[in-house]
Amino acid sequence: MKKFSVLMIVGIILAVFHFGAMAEEGMDAGSKDSSAAAQKISGAGLKLDASGAGYIMFGQIVSGYMYGKNNENPTNHQWLDFYGGNIIINSAANDWLNAKVGLEVRSNFPISTSDIMKETYKIQYSSFLPRAEGIFHWDFNHIWSLLFESGIFQYNFNPEIKNLGNYLYRGMAYPLFLETKLDYPWYDMYGIRSQVGFLDDQIKVEGIVNSEIEHAPFYDMSLAFTATYTAPKKMAEIGLGVCFNRLFSVDEGATNATQFYAMGMDSSLSLKATKLDSRFMVDVKPMIGNPEFFGPQDCKLYGEAALLGLTDPKYFPSDSAFKPTLLHRLPILLGINVPGFKIMDLLSFEVEWFDSPYPDDWWGFYDGGPSPVPSYVNDPVWNDIYKNKDNFKWTVYLKKSFSKFDFIGIAANDHTIYNTFDAEAQSNTEQSLRKPSDWHWYIKLQYNL
Repeated sequence: MKKFSVLMIVGIILAVFHFGAMAEEGMDAGSKDSSAAAQKISGAGLKLDASGAGYIMFGQIVSGYMYGKNNENPTNHQWLDFYGGNIIINSAANDWLNAKVGLEVRSNFPISTSDIMKETYKIQYSSFLPRAEGIFHWDFNHIWSLLFESGIFQYNFNPEIKNLGNYLYRGMAYPLFLETKLDYPWYDMYGIRSQVGFLDDQIKVEGIVNSEIEHAPFYDMSLAFTATYTAPKKMAEIGLGVCFNRLFSVDEGATNATQFYAMGMDSSLSLKATKLDSRFMVDVKPMIGNPEFFGPQDCKLYGEAALLGLTDPKYFPSDSAFKPTLLHRLPILLGINVPGFKIMDLLSFEVEWFDSPYPDDWWGFYDGGPSPVPSYVNDPVWNDIYKNKDNFKWTVYLKKSFSKFDFIGIAANDHTIYNTFDAEAQSNTEQSLRKPSDWHWYIKLQYNL
């Protein structure tokens, strides 16, 4: 555990070292111009560049729910807007070693229909580090390559997705749960990733050690392995992954939910899980000679399927009328990039089938803290919705860029959790779009540095 912590901190230390060295050299340079400031440090040339964006996103929840469970607190045509910005500084000592440090600040308006609540919960701002890492990347004559990154970084097992998917990390097995974020398909990692590539990266194998910072109990560590094959001309790609979720626990009692053993539930209950994931992509353009009227993202078909947990515990022994199986733990995604003929940079449709019988709620059943037991309701109408009528999700995503300006449109019935609160300031943990008729749409205007 201590060795892991030391290695993980190395990424952040590398970034601090680069910026500290740059500042020291700048002071020595005095009135010299910026090009003179980039002198060699410890025998290596330092390159510095920045990227980032500022954006505003506005739209509405056409139909959905705020805080509470099952049918509590519905909302219709609720207008929302968000704005923010991010910047990422990259410093490179040479072609194979660099560090990235990023900062993002964004607004968040809690959903509220009460005048009292509106006054109490005004606009909020959050800031976080999307990246703070050290990266080592060595390419040996396009025969094999080695990548090693440590710190805080964004990760996506399926780089083709626009909204749904990335189940290897955004899917939770116990309780059974999926989560999406608006125009953010990545998962925020805090750990170490190593990758080895062969034959000009046609074959890639990677291992990841990640400390949990998204959902409590925090800092449990997971171990994952993935393998990817890319066909010549990048006309197809397949990937396989396995994640031993919360393999190393910080608090065994919290992770294994020992408080449930006395309730007559399955004694194997735990937040720990083994998750399997697979993905594919087929690009039609290379098969027909890459016609010039197609854009680079056009004509791609992609998909993903995962098994979230290898067992199905006996959560509710008294529910003899319903027998879940592993098929209920199998989310399946299909997506297609419709030809935009360079008029649109991207026009994508995604659909998902997930026959989960439980509410999509990461907090679970126990009020005192997160639990592996899924939340449930006694209302037979909502039991029927969760078991049979909320299985289908969809997304429409379009993008058009003008120089450094991006226009993005999103419409979806997905797994978004809105940052809403009830009168006791308890945060919402259940997805806000719960019925087949629920959906939201947004337009995002973004300027890139």
